[in-house]
Amino acid sequence: MKHHEVHVYVSEDCKECDDLLDFLEEKNVKHISKNTSKNKEYLEEMQKENIYMTPVMNVRGKWVQGFQTKQINQVLGL
Repeated sequence: MKHHEVHVYVSEDCKECDDLLDFLEEKNVKHISKNTSKNKEYLEEMQKENIYMTPVMNVRGKWVQGFQTKQINQVLGL
């Protein structure tokens, strides 16, 4: 797998967020998890891109909203 800088924005009590993190772990994708419930700066990073829901992933400027395996695989080259 190619190396990407992957930022994953999640929030508390979010099953879809947990599913996305589990998926990335299963695929051995190194990522930086950013919990918007604990750090409002992460929420502001998303809002600058007009994104207001979690989970969302940013891979080198390309945003993927929600747990969409097809798009995630495509963006990561899996």
